[in-house]
Amino acid sequence: MNIAVDVGNTLTKFGLEERGVVLSSFEWSTNSNQRKDELLRELKRFLSPFLSKDIDFQAILSSVVPSLSKEYVKALEEITHKKVTIVGPGLKTGLALYVDHPKEVGADLIAASIGALKYGKGNLFIADLGTASKYIYLDKEGRFAGLSIAPGLDISAKVLSEKGAALPSFAYEIPPSPLGKNTLDCLKSGLIYGTYFEINGFKNAFEKIANHSLTCFLTGGNASFLAPLFPDYFYKENLVLEGLFSILKRREIHD
Repeated sequence: MNIAVDVGNTLTKFGLEERGVVLSSFEWSTNSNQRKDELLRELKRFLSPFLSKDIDFQAILSSVVPSLSKEYVKALEEITHKKVTIVGPGLKTGLALYVDHPKEVGADLIAASIGALKYGKGNLFIADLGTASKYIYLDKEGRFAGLSIAPGLDISAKVLSEKGAALPSFAYEIPPSPLGKNTLDCLKSGLIYGTYFEINGFKNAFEKIANHSLTCFLTGGNASFLAPLFPDYFYKENLVLEGLFSILKRREIHD
């Protein structure tokens, strides 16, 4: 059984996979102050149905929070009794990085890209909506060929609330129209439809660069709020986890 952990700036996602099937996934708020013992308790709570059985575990980790990486490695190695695969410089993932500085490409971006390559060989567009909104382009050969990074929904909403004293906070939901008729719907329209137009704008721009239509994916912690607006996109909640499991499988084959 395989364990994948993706540590993001806002959320940490945990998944279990066996024989190519994602059995379950969970997520919790990232706390950069947590240490091994706390993480171990959290992981064991999710793994409790399996720990009493004679199961061979393998684990893989991607993290954009360096202070937590070592703590997760220690916790996962105590559970699996094996070395944890860490996505980072030097790890052969099978993804070609066609950018100026390959070492700058984050582990989560690599995992999301490999997850998308399960469904298409190339000419892919990924809108990964987390703390930041990342718009990834995989070229016709399936190479990671660049991306754009913009403030995510949470950041934009927080700035609106903090800088606009008279503006209320609000829940994420699609307003009835892009043209708001009251303050709340105007705020929702600007955030939700603004992100909608941003996503399609980058997709159209990347298609011009590629000179080809792109197969589009929607993923990330905030993607579920926008998925109804994108019927032509593949909404993949666990795209990063799928990519991590693919990397782990590749290593098992080549080791």
